[in-house]
Amino acid sequence: MTFTSVVIGVDFSPALSGAGAWIRRFIAPNASITLVHAHDPTPLPPFLRVLVRPDALDGSSDLRSAEDQLVAWRDENGIEDAKIVVEAARPHELIERVARQTHADLVVIGAHGGRERPWQRIGSTAERLLRTAESSLIVVHGRPREAPRKLLVAVDDVGITPRVLGVAGELADRLDASLNAVHVLSNAAYSHILSIEAAHSRTSAESREKVAADIAEEALRWLTALWKNTMRHDKLDAQIRHGVAGDEILIAAEQIHAELIILGRYGIGRVVPAVLGSVVGSVVHGAACPVLVVADSSVA
Repeated sequence: MTFTSVVIGVDFSPALSGAGAWIRRFIAPNASITLVHAHDPTPLPPFLRVLVRPDALDGSSDLRSAEDQLVAWRDENGIEDAKIVVEAARPHELIERVARQTHADLVVIGAHGGRERPWQRIGSTAERLLRTAESSLIVVHGRPREAPRKLLVAVDDVGITPRVLGVAGELADRLDASLNAVHVLSNAAYSHILSIEAAHSRTSAESREKVAADIAEEALRWLTALWKNTMRHDKLDAQIRHGVAGDEILIAAEQIHAELIILGRYGIGRVVPAVLGSVVGSVVHGAACPVLVVADSSVA
């Protein structure tokens, strides 16, 4: 799958510095790009409005300033052909509207840096978009500059998995990147399999060793059967973990020094709920690299 239309929500935060050039060069080289900035004016109490110029009250001067900033951001990123949309609106609402209008199949936003944790604030732009946006989404961490050469794709046994693998495979082929697949088995499922095997093993160590080997073999066979749409189908590196899915995905990403994590919105955890703590939310919150959340084909 190749992305053809991209919307980048630009808030001029450090996290998005250079993201436009990175997206154009490595993630969606042939896509049309639309840059969106939402100016959400700070309300003033009535008694202070006499201190502000009329053009500042109606927001027109702020919009002009934001448009100038966005033009400069576009030029700095070398994407002079990108379209620009600047409006007074709530960020997630404007991004979603422009994404629908441009038939975007990818939306790009930045994660806030430092100690600030946007995932702990109900109503953050990232959290809202991951719950409601119809397109795939990249949350950018770490100011990426180079091509991601180590990809980690998290997979589950649901219908979106072939699509997630297809996106990951296309990126791996084009970027000449290594691709590692991780499937996280719940503790309950692992314990159930282990209890069955224990009845046929002499020691607990023997049963654990047998279960680990059997799970890895079956999972690799399952993934290989799905691994049809990439030139690298014979080079699939897969691992099976068990535990809390979001935590295990982040551990796997750290171990391989992943430069891009790919997972499906309707994969592990199914859908991002209103309450934080889903697998997608945990990974996006805790990742040290960009995270690509692939949308289900029925809504993208």
